[in-house]
Amino acid sequence: ARRGLLRREAEYVMRGFFTRHRSGRPHVTLKYAMTLDGKTAAASGDSRWVSSPPSREYVQDMRSRSDAIMIGAGTALADDPLLTVREPVLSRRGGRDRHPQPWRVILDSQARFPPTAKMFAPAFEPGGKIVIATCRRPDSPRARELAGAGAEIISVPGPDGRVDAGKLLAELAERGVNTVLCEGGGEVAATLLGCRLLDEIVAFVAPKLVGGRGSAAPVGDLGIAGMDGAIRLDMLEFAKVGDDVMVRAGVAARDARRGNPGARDFPGFPA
Repeated sequence: ARRGLLRREAEYVMRGFFTRHRSGRPHVTLKYAMTLDGKTAAASGDSRWVSSPPSREYVQDMRSRSDAIMIGAGTALADDPLLTVREPVLSRRGGRDRHPQPWRVILDSQARFPPTAKMFAPAFEPGGKIVIATCRRPDSPRARELAGAGAEIISVPGPDGRVDAGKLLAELAERGVNTVLCEGGGEVAATLLGCRLLDEIVAFVAPKLVGGRGSAAPVGDLGIAGMDGAIRLDMLEFAKVGDDVMVRAGVAARDARRGNPGARDFPGFPA
């Protein structure tokens, strides 16, 4: 008998299960769209739309294959998103009865996300469980207000007043979450990379230029002073999606900050 046939492919299909049982946390994928000059939004903050419709459809499929979608409070407050899998992708996956919507995780250290947000409103398409990860106590007035609106509160304060990244992912793993798709913000991306809690990156590069010194970038400050401290990626896939190029890469297992003592420490997520 032959062993090891299609081992890499099988491990990738089961990556969430293996990561959760080996590391005690979900497999975390960062997704972003950027222009060819590396911007996720124009200087005004406008980001609709960086990527093409086929790329956005691809992201819907990514959502449908994830147990949870995670964003930061800044993205949640600015965009007031639903974070749902939309039709017709949901129907292709068997519909709502056979394929549940992913959980929606908001990183919100001070519980600023309002209970009047669209994802709480019954008039909009229902999505998965809403989880607010915060530094506030679950019995605080604001946390109770969000819980009353339908959210589950996970209190995971870090030593720096931010949501503790590792503890949050461990809490999600204990709740059975195998895969997390992170869609939110350069600072959240920098925290995941800095804490070495990111497994994979999927980037959509659009043939557009917006320029601007103040335009947002997909990853915030990592405190890396030189190229010898750069985080290495294992290139896994290139594909043309609509007008865009999709790049999928794995985050290399080696310590990305070795030899770079000036790099920032990232105990927790930004507010």
